Amino acid sequence: MDQLVLMQGIQSIANPILDFFFHAVTFLGDEEFYMIAIPLLYWWWDRHKGIRIARIFLLSAWFNAWLKGIFALPRPSEAEGIRVAFSEAGYGFPSGHAQNSVTFWGYLAHTLKRANGWYLALSLMVLIGFSRIYLGVHYVTDVLGGYLFGLVLLIAYILISENQKLKEYWQSLSAATQIIVSALLPLVLLLVYDQTDAVKIVGYLIGIALGLGLLDLKLPKQLPPRTWLNRIVVGVVGLGGLFGFQVGLKIIFPEMMIFDLLRYSILGFWTTYLVPVILKRFFS
Repeated sequence: MDQLVLMQGIQSIANPILDFFFHAVTFLGDEEFYMIAIPLLYWWWDRHKGIRIARIFLLSAWFNAWLKGIFALPRPSEAEGIRVAFSEAGYGFPSGHAQNSVTFWGYLAHTLKRANGWYLALSLMVLIGFSRIYLGVHYVTDVLGGYLFGLVLLIAYILISENQKLKEYWQSLSAATQIIVSALLPLVLLLVYDQTDAVKIVGYLIGIALGLGLLDLKLPKQLPPRTWLNRIVVGVVGLGGLFGFQVGLKIIFPEMMIFDLLRYSILGFWTTYLVPVILKRFFS
């Protein structure tokens, strides 16, 4: 079946209630959602598990931007008889929402190691991908491609990060060496793809590496907040500062890649180091 016919069939069920629902679902794959969810996992749950989820998401986002630049395939258009709910910039293949849903929700479910976690993760993967087709911002092949690349990345990340020999070698290194290597390694990605989105992602990877490494030295036994009041304080101050820095630093720094790298490094450092240190009385 031609995918345009399939998309038109899917969109034939459109109504205001489904429009609202799938706009809400697709937000679960937006950058803003991950900017809220990942820091909260880091602050509220477990900082080392949170940082691993942050890394796979950021690597997936970089990989997706690189792939889109390689394939350079367009998104659906109304000229093809497709209802496009809203305009999306950039190329279409593979779908970043579909790919990132597999890496983020898949790795979260893998970390939780619960059957219910996988049921929820798989449901969200399907819904987020379907929402992109229903809203007319991706072809079916974009979504399927996103699922495929996301699955490959998820499996590779799990195999590498959980390799016992690599873990033993890493733990044998000094804390200073671990921090330096973790902060410098993301720069290798820029040798492959160095457009604006990639620079921002690499900057954030550098910031979170420095932040977590220094926090482990300063507050190695710090536990996440136990009460909901403390969690709310940490979340409000942390996210307020994160979005405040994002806007404020963009005004202060000129539009140059080196400053994008610095700006997002600061955002990552704020998330992983400054928030736990400044608000340490609210952590258990």
